[in-house]
Amino acid sequence: MIARFFMLLKTISNYFLEKTVKIDGEPELVGSGDFGDVYRMEDNKVCKILKNKSLIDLCREYSNQKNAFREEIKVPEPYGVYKIKIFGKTMPGLIMDDLGDLTLNKLNDDLRKKALEQFWEEFDNALKKGFFPQDHNYINNAIYVPKENQVYLIDCGFWHIDSLVLN
Repeated sequence: MIARFFMLLKTISNYFLEKTVKIDGEPELVGSGDFGDVYRMEDNKVCKILKNKSLIDLCREYSNQKNAFREEIKVPEPYGVYKIKIFGKTMPGLIMDDLGDLTLNKLNDDLRKKALEQFWEEFDNALKKGFFPQDHNYINNAIYVPKENQVYLIDCGFWHIDSLVLN
Protein backbone atom coordinates (compact mmCIF):
# COMPACT_ATOMS: atom_id res chain seq x y z
CA MET A 1 0.00 0.00 0.00
CA ILE A 2 2.80 2.43 0.89
CA ALA A 3 4.68 1.58 -2.32
CA ARG A 4 1.55 2.37 -4.38
CA PHE A 5 1.19 5.72 -2.59
CA PHE A 6 4.79 6.70 -3.44
CA MET A 7 4.29 5.58 -7.05
CA LEU A 8 1.21 7.83 -7.31
CA LEU A 9 3.11 10.69 -5.67
CA LYS A 10 5.94 10.29 -8.19
CA THR A 11 3.43 10.29 -11.07
CA ILE A 12 1.93 13.55 -9.86
CA SER A 13 5.31 15.22 -9.29
CA ASN A 14 6.45 14.22 -12.80
CA TYR A 15 3.56 16.01 -14.49
CA PHE A 16 2.22 18.70 -12.19
CA LEU A 17 4.07 21.96 -12.71
CA GLU A 18 4.25 24.38 -9.81
CA LYS A 19 3.64 27.39 -12.05
CA THR A 20 0.28 29.12 -11.57
CA VAL A 21 -1.54 30.36 -14.68
CA LYS A 22 -4.29 32.93 -14.22
CA ILE A 23 -7.23 33.12 -16.62
CA ASP A 24 -8.62 36.63 -16.32
CA GLY A 25 -12.17 37.82 -16.79
CA GLU A 26 -14.94 35.55 -17.97
CA PRO A 27 -13.17 32.76 -19.90
CA GLU A 28 -14.81 31.41 -23.03
CA LEU A 29 -16.11 27.87 -22.61
CA VAL A 30 -14.96 25.98 -25.73
CA GLY A 31 -16.36 22.59 -24.84
CA SER A 32 -17.94 20.66 -22.03
CA GLY A 33 -18.25 16.94 -21.46
CA ASP A 34 -19.07 14.48 -18.73
CA PHE A 35 -15.64 14.74 -17.14
CA GLY A 36 -14.35 18.23 -17.88
CA ASP A 37 -14.70 21.73 -19.29
CA VAL A 38 -12.32 23.33 -21.77
CA TYR A 39 -11.68 27.09 -21.65
CA ARG A 40 -9.96 29.27 -24.24
CA MET A 41 -6.81 31.06 -23.08
CA GLU A 42 -4.48 33.55 -24.70
CA ASP A 43 -1.70 32.51 -27.12
CA ASN A 44 -3.78 29.89 -28.97
CA LYS A 45 -4.05 27.62 -25.94
CA VAL A 46 -6.94 25.97 -24.12
CA CYS A 47 -7.15 24.62 -20.60
CA LYS A 48 -9.07 21.52 -19.58
CA ILE A 49 -10.42 21.51 -16.02
CA LEU A 50 -11.74 18.15 -14.84
CA LYS A 51 -15.08 17.78 -13.05
CA ASN A 52 -15.08 15.47 -10.05
CA LYS A 53 -11.83 13.79 -11.09
CA SER A 54 -8.47 13.69 -9.39
CA LEU A 55 -5.13 15.27 -10.17
CA ILE A 56 -3.92 11.77 -11.01
CA ASP A 57 -6.60 11.51 -13.74
CA LEU A 58 -5.47 14.81 -15.23
CA CYS A 59 -1.81 13.76 -15.11
CA ARG A 60 -2.72 10.47 -16.84
CA GLU A 61 -4.50 12.40 -19.58
CA TYR A 62 -1.47 14.65 -20.03
CA SER A 63 0.88 11.65 -20.14
CA ASN A 64 -1.30 9.80 -22.68
CA GLN A 65 -1.61 12.88 -24.88
CA LYS A 66 2.10 13.68 -24.64
CA ASN A 67 3.02 10.12 -25.65
CA ALA A 68 0.51 10.16 -28.52
CA PHE A 69 1.86 13.51 -29.75
CA ARG A 70 5.43 12.15 -29.55
CA GLU A 71 4.34 9.16 -31.66
CA GLU A 72 2.90 11.55 -34.29
CA ILE A 73 -0.72 10.73 -33.61
CA LYS A 74 -2.81 13.77 -34.42
CA VAL A 75 -3.70 15.19 -30.99
CA PRO A 76 -3.39 18.76 -29.70
CA GLU A 77 0.12 19.40 -28.42
CA PRO A 78 0.00 19.24 -24.60
CA TYR A 79 2.12 21.64 -22.52
CA GLY A 80 1.55 20.39 -18.99
CA VAL A 81 -0.64 20.31 -15.92
CA TYR A 82 -0.57 23.66 -14.14
CA LYS A 83 -2.24 25.34 -11.21
CA ILE A 84 -4.98 27.32 -12.93
CA LYS A 85 -6.54 30.33 -11.23
CA ILE A 86 -10.05 30.64 -12.65
CA PHE A 87 -13.37 31.83 -11.21
CA GLY A 88 -11.62 32.86 -8.01
CA LYS A 89 -10.34 29.33 -7.34
CA THR A 90 -7.06 27.55 -8.00
CA MET A 91 -7.31 24.07 -9.50
CA PRO A 92 -5.25 21.81 -11.75
CA GLY A 93 -5.70 22.16 -15.49
CA LEU A 94 -4.19 20.63 -18.61
CA ILE A 95 -2.93 23.26 -21.06
CA MET A 96 -2.75 22.33 -24.75
CA ASP A 97 -2.99 23.83 -28.24
CA ASP A 98 -6.31 25.41 -29.20
CA LEU A 99 -7.58 23.66 -32.32
CA GLY A 100 -11.02 25.24 -32.20
CA ASP A 101 -14.33 23.75 -31.20
CA LEU A 102 -15.53 22.13 -34.41
CA THR A 103 -16.43 18.59 -33.34
CA LEU A 104 -17.47 16.18 -36.06
CA ASN A 105 -21.12 16.28 -35.04
CA LYS A 106 -21.17 20.02 -35.93
CA LEU A 107 -20.15 19.43 -39.57
CA ASN A 108 -22.53 19.30 -42.53
CA ASP A 109 -23.18 15.83 -43.94
CA ASP A 110 -20.66 15.95 -46.81
CA LEU A 111 -17.83 17.31 -44.70
CA ARG A 112 -18.69 14.97 -41.81
CA LYS A 113 -18.37 11.97 -44.13
CA LYS A 114 -14.85 13.03 -45.19
CA ALA A 115 -13.91 13.93 -41.62
CA LEU A 116 -15.13 10.56 -40.34
CA GLU A 117 -12.90 8.82 -42.89
CA GLN A 118 -9.93 10.84 -41.56
CA PHE A 119 -11.01 10.10 -38.00
CA TRP A 120 -11.02 6.32 -38.57
CA GLU A 121 -7.64 6.52 -40.36
CA GLU A 122 -6.15 8.36 -37.38
CA PHE A 123 -7.88 6.03 -34.94
CA ASP A 124 -6.34 3.07 -36.81
CA ASN A 125 -2.96 4.86 -36.74
CA ALA A 126 -3.26 5.15 -32.95
CA LEU A 127 -4.11 1.44 -32.63
CA LYS A 128 -1.15 0.43 -34.79
CA LYS A 129 1.15 2.47 -32.54
CA GLY A 130 -0.13 0.83 -29.35
CA PHE A 131 -2.71 3.40 -28.25
CA PHE A 132 -6.20 2.11 -27.46
CA PRO A 133 -8.84 4.85 -27.11
CA GLN A 134 -11.50 3.41 -24.82
CA ASP A 135 -14.11 6.17 -24.72
CA HIS A 136 -17.08 5.04 -26.80
CA ASN A 137 -18.23 8.58 -27.57
CA TYR A 138 -15.93 8.73 -30.59
CA ILE A 139 -17.67 11.36 -32.71
CA ASN A 140 -17.34 13.92 -29.88
CA ASN A 141 -13.70 13.03 -29.25
CA ALA A 142 -12.36 14.55 -32.43
CA ILE A 143 -11.88 18.11 -33.65
CA TYR A 144 -11.90 19.14 -37.29
CA VAL A 145 -9.53 21.99 -38.19
CA PRO A 146 -10.79 23.57 -41.45
CA LYS A 147 -7.63 25.55 -42.30
CA GLU A 148 -5.65 22.27 -42.21
CA ASN A 149 -8.48 20.09 -43.52
CA GLN A 150 -7.46 17.71 -40.72
CA VAL A 151 -9.05 15.75 -37.88
CA TYR A 152 -7.38 15.55 -34.45
CA LEU A 153 -8.24 13.09 -31.68
CA ILE A 154 -9.01 14.55 -28.26
CA ASP A 155 -9.84 13.31 -24.74
CA CYS A 156 -6.91 10.96 -24.13
CA GLY A 157 -7.71 10.39 -20.46
CA PHE A 158 -9.26 6.96 -20.93
CA TRP A 159 -6.76 5.68 -23.47
CA HIS A 160 -4.86 2.50 -22.69
CA ILE A 161 -1.27 2.54 -23.92
CA ASP A 162 0.72 -0.59 -24.69
CA SER A 163 3.68 -0.66 -22.30
CA LEU A 164 6.07 -1.07 -25.26
CA VAL A 165 5.22 2.47 -26.38
CA LEU A 166 6.42 3.87 -23.08
CA ASN A 167 9.91 2.33 -23.32
